[in-house]
Amino acid sequence: MPEPKNVTLVVQPPTACKGWAEVTLRPGVIDDQALEVFGFSMCTLLACALHEKTGWPMLGIKIQQLGGFRGWKRTTAWWHVGVQTPCGRFLDIKGVRTCVEAKSEAALFVDSKGVPRCAEAKMVRLPTFTRLWWWMGVPGFSPSWWKREATADGGDSVYASGLLAPYVSTVLENYRGEQNAAA
Repeated sequence: MPEPKNVTLVVQPPTACKGWAEVTLRPGVIDDQALEVFGFSMCTLLACALHEKTGWPMLGIKIQQLGGFRGWKRTTAWWHVGVQTPCGRFLDIKGVRTCVEAKSEAALFVDSKGVPRCAEAKMVRLPTFTRLWWWMGVPGFSPSWWKREATADGGDSVYASGLLAPYVSTVLENYRGEQNAAA
């Protein structure tokens, strides 16, 4: 079986943490570039693929962002999406952790300049693609919208390029490995 090819993505807007506008991903390899893309830009795509594979509900983290003069002006926006494991934990590209830990990470988020971006984080359970779409506040809906989002260097969507499947497998293998180690 041939080795999966690296895929270059142009990320628009740039990733939220490091501000990267282009990344090269090695399918299934969770390195700095994969953590940045699926942790701070395309988390919904990975969460949707994990939900489709496992049936586990998605979990969304919404933050109250700091902004304006000395942080006085605050806006609320969705920040990150993962899935809820059968034991009630949060699973995403970074692995499995408690929901409290995932919310704390969001509350501690700082941008590439080291500026704190969040005052408060809340989590919501999103059992369906429809519910996720509604929660994100995007008008219109198609159950397969996430399969057409973002394009890889070949012009195919990230889903159609086959890029998501190796990451779903790696995330689930790591999760099962942690579960077996804890048992």
